[in-house]
Amino acid sequence: MRALLLDGSRMGEHDLETVRKVMMEELAALDWDVEVLKLRDIEMKPCTGCFGCWIRTPGICVIKDDAREVTRKMIQADLLVILTPVTFGGYSSEVKNALDRSLGLMLPYFTKINGHTHHKPRYKRYPSWLVMGSIPSPDPELEAIFRDLVGRNVTNGHAPSHSVEVVTEGQDIEEVRKLARTSLERTGVTG
Repeated sequence: MRALLLDGSRMGEHDLETVRKVMMEELAALDWDVEVLKLRDIEMKPCTGCFGCWIRTPGICVIKDDAREVTRKMIQADLLVILTPVTFGGYSSEVKNALDRSLGLMLPYFTKINGHTHHKPRYKRYPSWLVMGSIPSPDPELEAIFRDLVGRNVTNGHAPSHSVEVVTEGQDIEEVRKLARTSLERTGVTG
């Protein structure tokens, strides 16, 4: 099984290093093949909103940079692991950009799912999502906003299962390990 880990930490941020290390260990113990992409080191221009990925080059962004390869790896993975600092209830700008640039993985048509408008799937299979956000200190309101955003993105991304957890900076490694294991169980990739 293949996992793609998108590390959305920004330069100088070290709070996700422990989470990344623990997640790598837990996936290795399950015999997963894991590729880590540090998004800050990848050349990805921002999405221009041109919809070329729907019209001119279906499924492929018209911008010729590394986002094409990131998107290809996303759709080929069985599990998409996203690590991100939580910024105003959302992803880091690096993760947001990668998700924006993967819009071509959906069709330009819409459907209602649980009363909300979402894109129709382009492909028959999509990866499960495991998202771990990091915040400086416990903040239930911020966590709720983040969980809601991820839930909507998961639905739009047609993930068969997902899990989202929020860790705090300096959290004990054993607590992080427990959260990682719980998340993996929740996504159904452990059995």
